[in-house]
Amino acid sequence: MRVIYTIFIVVLACAFMGFTPGRNSGDEQSKVNELIELSTAYRFSDIHKSITTIDQAMAIAQKIDYKGGIAECYLKKGQYLFNNGSQKESGENLQKAADIFKKIDAKGKYAVCLKELADYYNTTGDPEKAKDLIKQSSAIAADLQDNSLQAQCEIASGIIDMNAGKFAEATAHFLNALKTAEAIKNDEIIMNSCRELGNLNSFQGNVPLSNEYFQRALTIDLKIGNKLGMADVYCNIGSNFLTLGNQQEAMVNIKKSLELARSLNYKPTLALDLLNMGYCLTYQNDYDGAKGQLDEAEKVFEELKDKHGQAEVLNAKGYLFAKTHDFDDAAKSYLASADIAKEIKANDQLKTSYEGLAYIFEQRKDYEAAYKFQKLAQGLSNELYNASNTQMVTKLQLSYDFEKMQEQQRIQQQLKDKINESERKRERYFRYFLAVLGFMAIVLAASAFVAYRANRKAKELLVEKNELITKEKERAERILSDIIPAEIEDKIKESGIGQIENFATVMFIDFFEFTKTEQKFNPVDLMDELDVIFKGMDDISKKFKLETLKTLSDGYLCIGGSANSMDCRPEDVVNAAIKIQLFMNEIKMKHIKEGQPFFEMRIGIHTGQIAGGIVGVRTITADIWGEAVHAASLMEKMANAGEIRVSEATFQLVRTKFETVYCGKLKLSAKEIEVYQISNFKTEISNILSVSDNANKLLNRLN
Repeated sequence: MRVIYTIFIVVLACAFMGFTPGRNSGDEQSKVNELIELSTAYRFSDIHKSITTIDQAMAIAQKIDYKGGIAECYLKKGQYLFNNGSQKESGENLQKAADIFKKIDAKGKYAVCLKELADYYNTTGDPEKAKDLIKQSSAIAADLQDNSLQAQCEIASGIIDMNAGKFAEATAHFLNALKTAEAIKNDEIIMNSCRELGNLNSFQGNVPLSNEYFQRALTIDLKIGNKLGMADVYCNIGSNFLTLGNQQEAMVNIKKSLELARSLNYKPTLALDLLNMGYCLTYQNDYDGAKGQLDEAEKVFEELKDKHGQAEVLNAKGYLFAKTHDFDDAAKSYLASADIAKEIKANDQLKTSYEGLAYIFEQRKDYEAAYKFQKLAQGLSNELYNASNTQMVTKLQLSYDFEKMQEQQRIQQQLKDKINESERKRERYFRYFLAVLGFMAIVLAASAFVAYRANRKAKELLVEKNELITKEKERAERILSDIIPAEIEDKIKESGIGQIENFATVMFIDFFEFTKTEQKFNPVDLMDELDVIFKGMDDISKKFKLETLKTLSDGYLCIGGSANSMDCRPEDVVNAAIKIQLFMNEIKMKHIKEGQPFFEMRIGIHTGQIAGGIVGVRTITADIWGEAVHAASLMEKMANAGEIRVSEATFQLVRTKFETVYCGKLKLSAKEIEVYQISNFKTEISNILSVSDNANKLLNRLN
């Protein structure tokens, strides 16, 4: 009997010991999953904690041979290392994760690994491999109906096309991702889509729309505490201000990004911040500081094996050396950048390299080589920024907003159908009620009265909704004619969105010390003053057949015809500028006599090649862009109050018409242009009232 008890106790002990590991194994798996979730929570704020936490999870998962947990740890660590700039280790971890997920037949996770590997290969210079992996990942995502992963694949494909200069294709990918993300309400994918659309519009020269997308991404970053995303957005906004020549705002945003990137050791954005800081310091003539920033940027890009970034830094160094007249080192930098850009098919950087080399050989008096590189750069420029490409990008963005408007109209139609169906049901029930309870006269009368009132109310609601839908339709049809000039609307109807103006004279007008002066007016007088000034400038522009493009809070942009046009010649643009300054001087004299504050203008004019068309998605405007526009803007900024400054190109076309004074040289990209001041227009003060009857009326308003 004792033997039987002993055997029974041993069996129970073994059973208990047998179940204990299983229970512990389950607890350990839960611990692994908790650590993975914790590491994910850290990914936006402390990448080092993310990596440390995932290493703890990996150790436990390997200890208990938890295959799914091991693969998930490899995947997460690959993502964290990618953001931390450890590209080689990132790729190794992602590949290990993909192998395990494929082996255990976890298709969804395997597809995620393929997409992450695509990002890795694209960054390290193998876009073709990246495209193949995205194709595989997208196919699995479609099979699993994983909308989130499909949107991420669209973003990855868009980045590859954007780097190759295929802006229309990239726009389609990013907008598809944004549409899907909005439908599934995924803030992180909306943020990434907006950030890439901001980058794309920045490349296209549409800086206002670019900043609009960046601000939307920044709002989400702040909402979810994504410090990595904030660093990216501040970096991109800084780049945009750098493009506009606003070095003060550029420096503010770049410093914000740089501080976040250094604290997070976020190397991809850190490298871009150092590159942008190098450009800022170069523009400020701090050449030693600029070289230090660019050297550090080049080192980080090399660590990341980011060839596109290496090409960008070499171009920046080429510009720095060219500015210090070290043409040998400049040529070496531009040629090295061109070699890398050719290898990875980065046409944007290749174009910059060719432009830099053209400038270098021009300075060396080797005009044949300079012409050769200028032609190569022009060919790439036409490929990257041709009219059809710009039109396609704009049409895609317009189409995206139009589809959203159609969706709203569809919802309104559904409401209308429900109202109609409700009315039909009420009428049907009313007939049944009459048929069944016809003998109840009193009840019938009461029910008829109630039904009549309900019916009338439904019809009134239906009429109201129909009127609303009709008004919305009419408003949509008036959008083009309300927000863009009539002549541009006609061109849209004839040939589609956007066009190229090959050669024109651009005039920038800006209030001198606007903020300081506007504080001297009360709000009512300020609005009246600005109304008089802008209407006066519009009247003068029409007189000289100029086309007004933009009226800003403190500025005015218009263009004249080409140099060989009889409708509006470059001298007409200068005459218009003179009349505007005389008009402003007359207002000034009136206000001085009355002891009132007054505004003064400064004007910059440049003649050159421009690109122009219709831009915007939510806000559609006629716009122009290009080096000619940038030059006119910079000349306006260097002018004093009451002055008119023109470029060498405009001077050569009008020098026999006006007296001028040489003002020196202005730095523009990798070249310098000479600047002149119109000096003889103040003798024409007696002619100010001869501009037009409208100008006389405007001046009389100030009496």
